[in-house]
Amino acid sequence: MNKYLIEKNKQGKVTLLRHVTMPKHVLFNEASIAIRCTEVSFPEGIKVKQKTKHENDDCIVKHFVFKETPFIVHYKLDAKYDPKSDIDVAGNLGTRKGPSNEEEHEAWLNQARSEKTELGKSENGQKLLAEYDKHQKAFNLAFTSNSFCKKWKEGGIAEAMARDTSDSLRTNTPVNTKSYLLNNNVVTYNYHAFSVKDYLLKTLIFIKNCKSMNPMDAPGYVSDDELTDSINAITNFVKQVHKTNNTSDQTTAMNRDQIYAAINIATEENSSSNENHDFSQIVNCYENKFKIEQNGSSQSYEDRYGQDDFYRQLNIERMMRSEDADQILHDGKITGVIPDNSFSMDILIKKTNGKSTEISVLKTYMPDCELNIDSEKWASEYKNSLEIKIHNVSFIKTYIMNTLQDGFEQIICRELANYENIHI
Repeated sequence: MNKYLIEKNKQGKVTLLRHVTMPKHVLFNEASIAIRCTEVSFPEGIKVKQKTKHENDDCIVKHFVFKETPFIVHYKLDAKYDPKSDIDVAGNLGTRKGPSNEEEHEAWLNQARSEKTELGKSENGQKLLAEYDKHQKAFNLAFTSNSFCKKWKEGGIAEAMARDTSDSLRTNTPVNTKSYLLNNNVVTYNYHAFSVKDYLLKTLIFIKNCKSMNPMDAPGYVSDDELTDSINAITNFVKQVHKTNNTSDQTTAMNRDQIYAAINIATEENSSSNENHDFSQIVNCYENKFKIEQNGSSQSYEDRYGQDDFYRQLNIERMMRSEDADQILHDGKITGVIPDNSFSMDILIKKTNGKSTEISVLKTYMPDCELNIDSEKWASEYKNSLEIKIHNVSFIKTYIMNTLQDGFEQIICRELANYENIHI
């Protein structure tokens, strides 16, 4: 039987592209695309051109030279949820493009550096900067959540608040007195800041409890202890803000000088590691019933903001990131012919008491061959990029050729084992 079906746990996978816009039939908007080979077959059989044998009491070495051999490698293209965050977590936490005015963007960065220098002149300012640096990895991880990024960017308020904050710090006028329009609701600076804080907190809690959102082998992995520390740091920071009589529902105007004064007189707060860590509420959001008052003035900001929908989006994201969440884009074939140019294999058959007991491959020489991939039915969203990647990146061809060779060796060993009556 000239076919070798590769077991799923041995198929391997090579990522070809990341952050690719998906066709409409795919569950998610952006994904990585990977190729995995599932089966190797030789439709015209495997024909031996020459064979020799060397034998002693302990083993047999068989040398085969093969004729040219047409082949088919069956493959699948898998899509895995892989959104690209356009949030600049290292800069002003706006979009990576920054404000539309490039000069304004540079001015923001210069101002941020200047404020950082000023903060560093006081003991509490140094502590605040050190605390932010300590938790930056966790904050960066939160911004890999597509659900959180959508909330951050919603309505363009984050950028508008950044612009107003910049202007207020520069002119020493009240920072937190502006209002904004979001989903036909007028929301204050404080409302928006505290609400986004809640979403950041819940995203970190969610990530901590969902390993698929924070795999240990990922470059940006953050440990559970680090996530817990970051969650507590957010809670402690909010307590400090509350001391200035600023909450989501209350605004006490503060200019630059007053903010610096509040930082300088602040005393440390410590929260319990269990405070605000209600993961079950997030996961079980489909069953949660949130009371929403009809009167807009008593309706909480989170209700207006869509808390229930945010929880659902986090859960969908969790499922999409799981190991079993890949969606097959294409099931196809790679065809070609292995030329007979020194196409050969050496097989070792061990003997015990004169009986063949074990078979293995000593060496295989498989000459290079052209790979023809049936890309005609690939979707236009990724077809050109994928073809360029496959034909120009050597390790992709190496993966396919290694799979072809392994399948060939498995078939030869299986047939010889049957002939020699060896159980493998």
